Amino acid sequence: MERIILSNKYIDELRALPSSILDGVAAQCERHLAWWTTLDVVKHSSLHTDVCRVQLNQNLGVVVKNMTEEVQHGIQSELIDCSSENGFTYLTAFSIVMKITSHTVNRVLVGLPLCRNKEWLETTMAYTVNAMSISAALRPRNVLMRPFIYLCLDARRKVKQNIAKANELLVPIIERLQKEIQDGRGEATLVSWMIQNSKGKDGRPSEIAHKSLFLSLASIHSSVMAIQHAIYDLCQHPEYVKPLREEIEECLAQNQGWTLVALNSMKKLDSFLKESQRINHPGLFSFNRKVIRPIRLSDNTVLPAGSFISMPTYSLARDPEYYTDPLEFKPFRFYEMREKDPENSNRHQYASTSRSNLAFGYGRAACPGRFLATAEIKLICAQLIHRFDMRFPEGQTMRPDNVYIDERITPDRGQQIGFRLR
Repeated sequence: MERIILSNKYIDELRALPSSILDGVAAQCERHLAWWTTLDVVKHSSLHTDVCRVQLNQNLGVVVKNMTEEVQHGIQSELIDCSSENGFTYLTAFSIVMKITSHTVNRVLVGLPLCRNKEWLETTMAYTVNAMSISAALRPRNVLMRPFIYLCLDARRKVKQNIAKANELLVPIIERLQKEIQDGRGEATLVSWMIQNSKGKDGRPSEIAHKSLFLSLASIHSSVMAIQHAIYDLCQHPEYVKPLREEIEECLAQNQGWTLVALNSMKKLDSFLKESQRINHPGLFSFNRKVIRPIRLSDNTVLPAGSFISMPTYSLARDPEYYTDPLEFKPFRFYEMREKDPENSNRHQYASTSRSNLAFGYGRAACPGRFLATAEIKLICAQLIHRFDMRFPEGQTMRPDNVYIDERITPDRGQQIGFRLR
């Protein structure tokens, strides 16, 4: 996809433009060929983002309590053999983090017992892989050839199977919840909140099930990558384990265990994760938008209708104008900023967005689930740091290089990490 890469000096005049002029959803759909991948469900309505922006953030304290239970269940299931008596047990970090994160995200999305259902978890992961496979296969092809190539793709059939399986597993639960909500009952899950706030066609169980698949796709893999990066950075810089553990233990003691308040109090961990994200951005570009109507910028630059714009988030995160020693990994960089400027402490949190940090987007279309993602990533990382020693295999001291695929940047998926229960 050809696009115009803009300086972030324009971001404040672009951030507030309505979707009738500058549209992030349209850009997302065209970039991922949503009408072929079935991701065009996001165009049907904004229900899924509305509940993330309102109900999810309003109930984050309850959500953290549920996520804690699920993280502990995931760790118990996946790292049960990593006892201190056996020394270090080496496992593929991507696989372990994916399973724990998938359990945790789905606890928020669909609740118990489906979040522990193997078929459901496999379906959500397969849907992501298959939808992205269709997009990757068709994107480089001539527009006129895409319909014919699409018909030959195995992933086309698999995506339809994934949606059918999701309906089979989730629709009966949605129908039960619809009756319970009518009786004044409900659950602290995204599915329940979508049911409560749906209108017209949005309330169809199959529509809510499809939106649930999309939310799973949008939330799991980005969190998995962030946690992987943090583990790799911690293994390369083990001198930060002690101060992070001390902070985690202090925050747990002062805030009655694993609560939202405790997580928010872990400022050093927050800083470590934000610096890891700064160095290991999820992609080269952010603030991806489609220009619906021509835009004349303040310096008379004209963005033509039909064009796509992005901003170079990876480069901004390494720009010396914004960060001293930008290529150096300084885990407590943002903690020190918060301590020096307590009145503006919120600006330097992991979930915060700014002109120099576009990982979560910016403006009215900034990721509405970023506060959940922050709590989830901090919770999983804090649990691992608190309960396990982690290290690279014998002889390895440096984290593996990141993998660059088109504009995407991912951590190495084959890296083994040693886990030992403390």
